[in-house]
Amino acid sequence: MTFLSLFHLYALGRFSPIFRRVVCTQQLFLLGLKEGVNCANIIVGGSSGKVAQIFFSVLMAISTPVIFQGLLEFVIMIRNPFGKDWVDFPTLLFHKQIRDDMFQLIRIAELGIDVPFVRKAMGK
Repeated sequence: MTFLSLFHLYALGRFSPIFRRVVCTQQLFLLGLKEGVNCANIIVGGSSGKVAQIFFSVLMAISTPVIFQGLLEFVIMIRNPFGKDWVDFPTLLFHKQIRDDMFQLIRIAELGIDVPFVRKAMGK
């Protein structure tokens, strides 16, 4: 994920699913090709510590798509915070709580008129 930033992930989330699939597949193909060439270069080359270098190349080839796909799913989920997904803001619940709080305030205000110090403060 060296050449994609979060902005690119957000922009990618705004395109159609077919376009996203093509771009993700192309990116993963290029990553696999790069890591394959890197492993071949390590095997053919005369460097020391070949096992560790191959291990980290394979680790990069496995972990990068997982992280990329996770970030892409995260961006798609938070793209619309007021939708119907499980991570979205519960607008109906929020409106119900506000309505109930307002009814409680009105009820308290109506009952507060009967309190003697409130009547005295209001001049009645």
